[in-house]
Amino acid sequence: KSDCDVTSVTDTWWHRLIYSKMTYGTFEKNISAGNTTVVQNTTGDSSAYWYGWDFGTRLQTLGIGNPDVVLIHGGTNDYGHTSWYGTSEELIDGVSMGASSFPESAKDRLDELFADADAATTVAEADALDGTTFCSAYIRLIKMIQARCGSVKVVCLIGTYLKGGQREAILRIAEHFGEDNVRVADILGAKVSVPMYSNPHPNATGMANMADFVYQEVGDWIDE
Repeated sequence: KSDCDVTSVTDTWWHRLIYSKMTYGTFEKNISAGNTTVVQNTTGDSSAYWYGWDFGTRLQTLGIGNPDVVLIHGGTNDYGHTSWYGTSEELIDGVSMGASSFPESAKDRLDELFADADAATTVAEADALDGTTFCSAYIRLIKMIQARCGSVKVVCLIGTYLKGGQREAILRIAEHFGEDNVRVADILGAKVSVPMYSNPHPNATGMANMADFVYQEVGDWIDE
């Protein structure tokens, strides 16, 4: 009730997407958690509730069910923590999380991360991938999902609060995995109007706009 006019689960973007937009959507499991990051925490307040509760750790701990589609909306806190809590996690080795673009000088390192991920074929091997930078953790997360769920379709949201380097990294990661497996709903790049009640938290209109855009971008694909 503190979240302005987002007062019910039915107001969230993902519930609206599943039940107001999709033709065949049915909710299975939500393992999101406020203030948490994709990257595995290595700096910051180790006593904070979000520390050590990154996306991959939650997947391992809570399970993911047996979904046909997985929605990932990550990155806001990966950048936000470097500003709010003074953490020092990186976009990719030697590149700050707040970088305005993905540097070509980091392409070789990204290719190395892709090669490591492509070689991981089991749950154990996927879980063992590096997760200490945003890029490595995001790649690891997708491989962890695929190792558990086979032909699952993964939708990656690029939210309004992400920085340019994060956006470009997610686009490159999705391209590597191929559009049969991973697609992107680029809210930031499309400049979708997402009204906030408290930055970066959407109000009910913002949530509805997000659901509309995600379905516009990938609705036919996930409804299959």
